[in-house]
Formats: sequence, C-alpha cells, structure tokens
Amino acid sequence: MERSLGYRPGLDGVRAVAIGLVLLNHTGLSLFLGGGNGVIVFFVLSGFLITKLMLEEWDRTSTVSIRGFYGRRAVRILPAPTVMLIVLLILSGAMTDGAAAHRHLLKEILLSATYLTNMKPLILGTSPFDDYLGHMWSLAVEEQFYLVWPLLIIGLGLPLRKARSVTRGIGVVAIVIAVVRLGLYYLPGLDPDLASISLFSFDAFALGAGLSWVFHHNTLPRLEQWLARPSTPLLGLAVLFVDLVAGKYTHEISSLFVVYCSLAAAAIIGHLFVAPESRLSMLASLPPVVLIGKLSYSIYLWHNPIWVFVSTNRYPDTPLVVLTAIEWSATVVVVVISYWGIEKPAMRLRKRFVS
Repeated sequence: MERSLGYRPGLDGVRAVAIGLVLLNHTGLSLFLGGGNGVIVFFVLSGFLITKLMLEEWDRTSTVSIRGFYGRRAVRILPAPTVMLIVLLILSGAMTDGAAAHRHLLKEILLSATYLTNMKPLILGTSPFDDYLGHMWSLAVEEQFYLVWPLLIIGLGLPLRKARSVTRGIGVVAIVIAVVRLGLYYLPGLDPDLASISLFSFDAFALGAGLSWVFHHNTLPRLEQWLARPSTPLLGLAVLFVDLVAGKYTHEISSLFVVYCSLAAAAIIGHLFVAPESRLSMLASLPPVVLIGKLSYSIYLWHNPIWVFVSTNRYPDTPLVVLTAIEWSATVVVVVISYWGIEKPAMRLRKRFVS
C-alpha cells in the first residue's frame, strides 16, 4: 500500500457523502433527522487528512511549519465564509423581522466571524444549531481543532514517540471525551447543547488522527486487512444510513451516536485509503461524485442561510414545491459563484505557504 497521502479522489467522494447527509437533514423532513452525522464524517476526515499531512511533513523536514500550516488553512478556509458573512451583514435588515431579530443575527455574524458559534450556549444562552448561521458551529469546532492539534504534535514531540503508544494515547483521549459528553446528556442540571463546545466533539477528530497514525507507521496490519475487505465500507455506509432514517431515536443517545458514526466514517475512509482500486473506491472517484466533494465546502456554507430564508416560516402561502425549487436553484447558482469565484482563486495562493 502506498503510505503517502497524495491526492486520492475517493476522499472527495467521502465529502460528497457527508454533504449529502447534511442536506437531507436540513430538508426538515422527519425521515432524515439523523443527517447531522454528515458533520461527524467531515470531522473524522479532517482529523485524518490534517494529521497525515503533518506526519509526512515531519518525515521530510523533522518539524512541522506552524506558519505554513496556519497559512494554508487560512487561505483555504477564510475567504468563502468571509464573503458570505459580509453578504449576510448587508442583507441582515431584509432577512429579519423586527429589531430584536436583527440584533440577534448581528450577534450570530460576529460569533461566526470569530469562529465562536459553538460557544453560543455559554455566550448567548441559546442553541448553537438554530437560525441562519447555526451550521457555523461545526466550522468553529474545526478551526479550534486546527488551532490546537499542530501545537500539541510539535510541543509534545509526538512523531518522535513510539507510534503504538501515540495511537493508544489518542484512543484513550477519544474515549474520555465520549464519556464526558455522555454525562452532558444524562447528568441532571447540565445543558446538552454544551456538547457543541470543541472539547466534547474532538473524539471524532481524534479517531481520524489515530487512523492516520496507524497507516503512516503500519502499526496495525490486521486492521488494514479488515479495512480492505469490500464489506467493511458497506457496513459503515449502512450505519450512516440507519442513523439517517432513525435520527429521532439516535439523538436521544447523542454521545453514542457520535461514536458509532465516527467509527463508520473511519471504516469508509480507511477502506478508500488502503484499497484505492476497489469497486467502492472507483465509485467514490467518479467525476460527478468528486465534483460534489470539491463543491461541498461552498455548499455547506451557503445552503443554510438560503434555505432558512426561503422557507415556509417566511412564506407560508407559497407551495412547498415552489419554495424547494427556489432553494435548490439559488443554492446551485451561489455555490458555483463561490467555488469558482472565491475558493479556486484563493487556493492558488496556497503555493506561497508550501516550501
């Protein structure tokens, strides 16, 4: 198996699956209440990719460039949401009814701009998942992971330690976080929305990071053999599908739901890495699937404010089929503009941060 990451189109296929789950969840149909597990797939994939790239950089240079890491992340992540927030700020008066709603949206924009949306339970005392910018909670969690994880890798000298010990340590951290999050849901007097705070979501990232450590150092060959089986990713997809259609039940055990969806995502990602020539890898690498994966960031950013605005809550007399057509067509147009007009030009700047 090729140990270096390189470009693997199948991983864009994973992004396509993740954004598909999110979109199904945000349709509001009761059948798809579990589609939030798409965010968990993004978390595991981020932990896997970021860690693998840093390990490969360490092998080449015996260090990880903090300037290069944060520079690449900033160029990749910041331009599109910055434009989105500016647009919402300009249109905020037209998108809200009344002074109170307008002030609330302005607070949301400020929290999103500073990547603190996941802290809304502490700052505003409200749920982080509601309103025009509720989806920004996951981007806040990712940014906070990116802020902390490379500093830990360098500060603790993790690449210099035994690979098995590091993998076990990451596993222990993931388990502890999952147990703490479980307490948030069941201990009386605690707010379950506090689970949106980064620390309580980091187990998904940790699982992806641990998986990349295993692959990079070839510490668990039996795991790689199991992941290479055609049935393994199918089992992962089945778990995500069952959660998608049984969301109203799985959300009652939200801590465990994050765990088994994380494991399912890791199984799919691991298979695509160790078996790039399998049938599923080929399907995930088909051009239309890869294109959706590449567009997934812009889709995630823009769909939620569009869908919240063009909704039955604001236009109760408009037929649902008309609203749905407007939602999807507007999203497609804005996503195309965002990807080719903002993301692609910004990504060309990444070369300045690559030695």
